[in-house]
Amino acid sequence: MAVLAVLLWGNPDNWGWLTVIQVLLLRVALMWLLLRIDYLSLQKQGYAVKQLGLADPITLPYYLFSRAKVFGRSKLYGITWCALLALDILLVFA
Repeated sequence: MAVLAVLLWGNPDNWGWLTVIQVLLLRVALMWLLLRIDYLSLQKQGYAVKQLGLADPITLPYYLFSRAKVFGRSKLYGITWCALLALDILLVFA
């Protein structure tokens, strides 16, 4: 992701706030895209995702927690992924 950002917007030392916001939005869009692919993959595998109570990926944290619940994982699964997503977003500002 960092390589893509440098290719699109140049040296990070010269970025303004608009560029940082664009990179942040790009990361959030990428996260949503990967969760959407996961959601569609579960549908392809034959899971009735709506009947299982799996949330739509547009609600990022809720999707992760509902996915953990549906597949018998602990809440730590959702907490871990939410923490990693938050860390990724915070790294935009580093």
